[in-house]
Amino acid sequence: MWKSGRDNNWQITIVKISGKFAKIICENQGNTVTFTSENTLEGNIVQNGKSLTCVFNKLDRPQEPRPPYNYESKNIVFKNEIENFYLAGTLTIPNKMNGFPAVVLISGSGLQNRDEEIFDHRPFRVIADYLSRRGIAVLRYDDRGYNWSKGRADSTSMEGYMFDAMSAVNYLKTVPGLDTTRIGLIGHSEGGTIAFMAAARNPSISYIISMAGMGIPGDSLMLIQNRDILLAEGYSEEISSSYCALLQRVFDIYKTYTTEYILDNLQSLIQEVYTNNPLDLPDELKKNITLLLKTPVSYYLKDFLKHNPIYDLAQISCPVLAINGEVDLQVNSFLNLNAIYKGVHNNGNDKVTIIEYPNLNHLFQTAQTGRISEYGSITETISPQVLEDMYNWITQVVSTLQ
Repeated sequence: MWKSGRDNNWQITIVKISGKFAKIICENQGNTVTFTSENTLEGNIVQNGKSLTCVFNKLDRPQEPRPPYNYESKNIVFKNEIENFYLAGTLTIPNKMNGFPAVVLISGSGLQNRDEEIFDHRPFRVIADYLSRRGIAVLRYDDRGYNWSKGRADSTSMEGYMFDAMSAVNYLKTVPGLDTTRIGLIGHSEGGTIAFMAAARNPSISYIISMAGMGIPGDSLMLIQNRDILLAEGYSEEISSSYCALLQRVFDIYKTYTTEYILDNLQSLIQEVYTNNPLDLPDELKKNITLLLKTPVSYYLKDFLKHNPIYDLAQISCPVLAINGEVDLQVNSFLNLNAIYKGVHNNGNDKVTIIEYPNLNHLFQTAQTGRISEYGSITETISPQVLEDMYNWITQVVSTLQ
């Protein structure tokens, strides 16, 4: 990870190195900079027509797994039998053990690789290393249509991602030495919601850990997410609430009409959204509302906005651990943890535990504000306390399974 010494908002990823020059991508624009030392890059960065001279310093990722490893790691493929395509992943297996438990890691929204890589953090690799060093097999995989996995992401629904997770569970049942009665799911963000869907339909799933999973309807979650982020960015309560009122109208349009209808009737729908809006929003927020309507709506987004996890939570009989960071701006900790607890517990399953971690963000990093702009500048990939708690909970749960 490289971070600008001039402005902490710059994030860059090196994609090619040749001699003293590195080709980089910086917010979707290619630029060439020069290595002035092993850990320093200098050059001009062009964005939105403006040129800035920046110095980039390499940041450490101290939790990145390093050898020696006391487990086997191998690349595997497994088949989604429902849709007939193969997913690619990595399986880490404890050495010299039989009857070991296992987990499948399920990534959050958007196309993710098997490490759930973001801002040069690889949280799923860290989780897999931590658990497999302690005797738990871990399967993590590239999302469908991304990296080495086949299948299509552009036309799938949340159910499609659930079938992918179930396919991973079915693959684990074929792994020699693994105890097939002790296979669980760990899902991060939307992955937690997918885990709930899978466990509600597949009683062979032995336990679930939801890391910032959703417990409230999708449209409600996105409205609260937008409001919290706007407030954190310095917008007033009045402006944030007014923007979210418009956003609710956009979501209602998404859920009601086809993409073709929206694009064919764009101007009248824009006028409908702004009717009776009591507050004149800043230009950048008005432009965003218009852009949302102009952007073709995916089947997946429609499905997500309509999704209410309460129906899945009511069908889960296995143990559930739901965790969230207190300063998570993407999935409100208080609302979602309580909804998950009530959804599982009130339907007769008392094997549900919730933990809210102070000062942790959506990625479970120790953070000051929880803002997305902090993710890359924090050297911690995932709180060691979270890793320890997940391992201890799995160990306790699997010891009670027959």
